[in-house]
Amino acid sequence: MTRTSVGVAVLAAVVIGAWAGGCQKEQVLDVKLQRSTAAENERLKAEIENLKNQIEQAKQQIAQCEQQKQQQLAECEQKKQQMTAEWEKEKQLIAKCEYEKQQLAKCEDEKQKAQEQISALTQKNSELTAEIERLKAELATLKGKGPAKPYHLGMVALVMVGVVTVLGAIIAAMIETRRMDKTGT
Repeated sequence: MTRTSVGVAVLAAVVIGAWAGGCQKEQVLDVKLQRSTAAENERLKAEIENLKNQIEQAKQQIAQCEQQKQQQLAECEQKKQQMTAEWEKEKQLIAKCEYEKQQLAKCEDEKQKAQEQISALTQKNSELTAEIERLKAELATLKGKGPAKPYHLGMVALVMVGVVTVLGAIIAAMIETRRMDKTGT
């Protein structure tokens, strides 16, 4: 072989060696990259799994909070209904009290009028009693002087009827006042 042939053969061997060596470096780099990528993938998968767990826990907490809010809302609604019912009862009681107050005021007015009537009738009774006493005295005086005149007897009878009427009205007013006091109406 000639020197040139040997040189070409060496050169060919060097080129093939360099090429083959470069391929091995690429293969080594590919393996390292694959290992690094696989490790990164595993780390990311673990991180994703961790995030999924955190999301699931957050969903459970949200569901619990929502359940508590619904329970509180139901309790509030129940309290609202109870308070509304109590308010309605209170309004009815207030209305009833106002009605009773008006009725009591009417009774007081009627009682006052009855007392005024009784007072007036008592005054009239006193006047009529005094008139009766005066007429009795006059009658006794007339009896002592002679026979009674018929117009005097008629006058006495008329006064007696008036007295009985006034006494009847006084008794009726007193009975009505006592009835109102007992019943409150």
